[in-house]
Amino acid sequence: MKSRKAQSLRKSLRKSRARRDLAQRRGQLERLETRLLLAADLPSFGSDQFMADFVPENTHILEGYGDQLSLPSSNAPEDIARNYLETHAGEYGLERNDIEFRVSSSTISSVSSHRYVYLQQTFNGLDIIGAVANFSLQSNGQIVSGATSFVPLPATADTVPAIDPAGAVDILADTLNIAHANNPAPIGGSTGLDQATGVSFDGNRGGSVPTRLVYVPTADGRLELGWDMQVIPEDRIAQYQAVVSEDGTRVLRIEDQAWAASYNVFALPISDPDNGVQTLVVDPEDPIASPFGWHDTNAQPGAEFTDTRGNNVHAQEDLDDDDLLGQRPNGGASLIFNDVHDPTLNVSDPQNIDAATTQGFYTVNRVHDVLFHHGFDEIAGNFQGTNYSSQGQGGDPIVLDSIDLGAQDNAFFFPSVEGIPARIAMGETTITSPMHGTVYDSAIVAHEYGHGLVSRLVGGPANIASVPGQEQPGGLNEGWSDWLGLVFTQDPSHDRNTPRPLGEYSFPSLALGNPLPDQGSRSGVYSVDLAVGSQTILTNYATTGLDVHFTGEVWASALWDAHWFMIERYGFDADLAQGVGGNTAMME
Repeated sequence: MKSRKAQSLRKSLRKSRARRDLAQRRGQLERLETRLLLAADLPSFGSDQFMADFVPENTHILEGYGDQLSLPSSNAPEDIARNYLETHAGEYGLERNDIEFRVSSSTISSVSSHRYVYLQQTFNGLDIIGAVANFSLQSNGQIVSGATSFVPLPATADTVPAIDPAGAVDILADTLNIAHANNPAPIGGSTGLDQATGVSFDGNRGGSVPTRLVYVPTADGRLELGWDMQVIPEDRIAQYQAVVSEDGTRVLRIEDQAWAASYNVFALPISDPDNGVQTLVVDPEDPIASPFGWHDTNAQPGAEFTDTRGNNVHAQEDLDDDDLLGQRPNGGASLIFNDVHDPTLNVSDPQNIDAATTQGFYTVNRVHDVLFHHGFDEIAGNFQGTNYSSQGQGGDPIVLDSIDLGAQDNAFFFPSVEGIPARIAMGETTITSPMHGTVYDSAIVAHEYGHGLVSRLVGGPANIASVPGQEQPGGLNEGWSDWLGLVFTQDPSHDRNTPRPLGEYSFPSLALGNPLPDQGSRSGVYSVDLAVGSQTILTNYATTGLDVHFTGEVWASALWDAHWFMIERYGFDADLAQGVGGNTAMME
């Protein structure tokens, strides 16, 4: 059990963090996108169990490049959209009476003042799955762009289902082999024309499955009635959005909406390949800091990139030192990055390059996500391409060169003001055989990111010159960054006296001529025990003078001592993002 002091700290930290409401973090998009129905990765069943997923053919993009799509208007946005659709219905294979809808969402961008209107086509008061329209309007009511996938409406369609929603959930569970102990059962009565209700189902995470009646369009122009539901099984990583036919004979539509990205990496807190093994980690992104995954940039479900690019970092090799686009691993539509690191080969060997880039992509993203929870978020000027909250400027993901010829035997951070991407260059170490890569020293990667943290927070994101590189200011910058590297690679088995080197994988002591084993790239290891880690003002200045790295060691050593005092009082929590231990409190 945690101590009362730890519980008290937990409460105070939770209050101070002001949990962010994801509903307020929607991206404010300047241009609407086509809505697509995605094919699901499903178990292998007989083809007669599923109706072919019909995508309406009349999906039209309505764009005005320079010329607007309508004249200014003071009418309500939904009325402007209705008038446009009715006027142009024939162009999209529709009749005026097909323009039957409800407004599913209407928002105003805080950046451009554009109004975004989203329409859901209906029939008999029920939603038609996949039949939507969206419009972007200027503040004067002119339509800038839009898209529609409305379908022609039939004369009639069924409105009364033959099976109840619990029966529909049971059919989906049997079809997908979802493990469950008890039969699904309805919860309370249904409401509205769509008979929306919950179904108790112990094979679903959370227990309850929301259900409602909808129509699914068919290729022959009919609308099939069915039960729409979302099931998140306990026995697998999946989120099924499915429609079961009203008579229970077929699954009309199914989509696995789970974001499943996997990376074969030395997962934190593993410090380097000498201290752990590669594992395939699945969906390691933080749901608050990176709510749409690591490969998103537009604040909509689904990846914009299938390689090592995304909202927080663009990672590639730079073996020719031109600071331009280099080779990137590609995980395909399933976002599976499964390259294996071969320790017998140089990091720059063609067989190892993609694995190194994946490692760097993973580590930088994890550091971004954790620091987001401790104040280095969008409004503070962090590094993101799109700021989902519309706070801060955005446009500045980290550019990571996983193997940079210009950073040989080193690693560098090149700061930037907010709105301009900063760069991290990780080098190859010629002092080891085979040659290692500093990108595999996770403490060094976190250290370089720490320079970005310092450059944005000291003086503000528009004033990176506020931390001069000489003497004490530069030493502070190095010290904070060393400490951050130690934090991200701290193993729960460590204690206050554990020797903690920085960069021992890339810069082994014997190769550097250091007398102490496992000393790494610093003059000594970090430890609360002065007999182990002896960095002090007296010892460091007496031997090295005012070098920023040796000065930084003194600051990092002091921070490491304070770090352990906090742990001894409040405990250690391995959850660096939202944990409530003394180690996480140090990051507040």
